Amino acid sequence: MISKTQYRKMASKWKGTVYQHWDRVRIRLPHLEKFFPLFNGLTVLEPGCNAGVYTWHIAQYAKACIGVEKQKDYFRQAMVTKEYCGDNVQFLNMSVKSLIRRQERGDLELGYDALFLSYVLYHFDNAEIDLFRKHVLPKCKFVMIVSRNAPRNRKGRRDHNSEKLWDHKRVMRFFEKEGFETALYWHTAKPPKYHLVTASR
Repeated sequence: MISKTQYRKMASKWKGTVYQHWDRVRIRLPHLEKFFPLFNGLTVLEPGCNAGVYTWHIAQYAKACIGVEKQKDYFRQAMVTKEYCGDNVQFLNMSVKSLIRRQERGDLELGYDALFLSYVLYHFDNAEIDLFRKHVLPKCKFVMIVSRNAPRNRKGRRDHNSEKLWDHKRVMRFFEKEGFETALYWHTAKPPKYHLVTASR
């Protein structure tokens, strides 16, 4: 795991809104790193990669990593992170919908066989879920999903998709319907506020 000094040196170059503060990464990353070897030899797509911190760490095991981020501030931060990555990492500034539609039109060639979804699956709207199910999942043999085990419908917000994919049981059923075998891991102490689910076939 990156040291606090190294991290802050990198993060000092980030501009705009910063989500991946050291205190957040310091708590989450050690739990997640235990599972990153499961990406060994795979090409991983990470929609909603934010500043690319997890993308960078996954790439130490994966054959290659493709981080996708539609928010410009976060994408610019990811491009700073890219300076610390190897040649097997690339970042794209676009939405999930754009990525899928450009692939379907044939003007974006991306080869991947695995997915990493960190606190992002519940953000997909119903149209994105349909595209994701039809065009992305068939290419994947392994998926890792990290999320909070709580609804995201606080004041001023809504459930983003009708399948309510913030709940670990719903997440597991979603992938099982698509032909995956799932496993559940908690990555915080009790009570289990967060979950990590793997789906493989």
